[in-house]
Amino acid sequence: MVISLQAIAADWPPLALSLQPRSEDCEPNFGLGWIFAELEDAPMIMHNGRTGGYYAFLGWLPEAGRGLVLLTNTSDAQGDQVATALLAGEALPTHNFPFGTLVVTAVLGGMMMIQGWQWARPLSSPDRFKVVEDSAEVLVVLAFCYQLGPWQWLPIVIWWGLLVLFVGLTLRRLWQLRWSKTGPRGRSRSPAESSPPISQWRYLRLVLTLLVLGWTMFCLR
Repeated sequence: MVISLQAIAADWPPLALSLQPRSEDCEPNFGLGWIFAELEDAPMIMHNGRTGGYYAFLGWLPEAGRGLVLLTNTSDAQGDQVATALLAGEALPTHNFPFGTLVVTAVLGGMMMIQGWQWARPLSSPDRFKVVEDSAEVLVVLAFCYQLGPWQWLPIVIWWGLLVLFVGLTLRRLWQLRWSKTGPRGRSRSPAESSPPISQWRYLRLVLTLLVLGWTMFCLR
């Protein structure tokens, strides 16, 4: 990336020519691996990326003759703000601690812990559909925690810990259901004993829960 940026600066054909944007219709314009944008009305050539909780930025202001290489241990939008502020020679942006989202995350996490405590208790009835309902509801809570949580301030390992707890309790509940197929002294339960009737309302509630889960995962940001 640095070599190709040097090629742009030196106007070294044909590499420099291949990096020029081919269309003026898109915003920002893209060359071969580079983004051609503006920073305070000045042309800026940059490339950035996020992966695994890290953010990298490589940018250059041709008119000012100033460039920046930045690597941070955050993968949220603050990386772009810090990078452009440094490149423009401005003060770094400040962010207040998100108490509101922290409270929401704490409430959602508390709801999941209550559900986990209920799942840790012995199985009262072999209702398999109830396990599906509860699992879908907990997944919604986990998705909300992931999307709304202040993970730029809190370690993401907290969320992963809740996910591991959910998976473990789900497997435990499924194991209990497996053994609940047999009644006292190993006799098989009758269909009426092993599976309570399921109302249409429960099916509808499960469908709505899954729709909320999909919206949370793919639309909420």
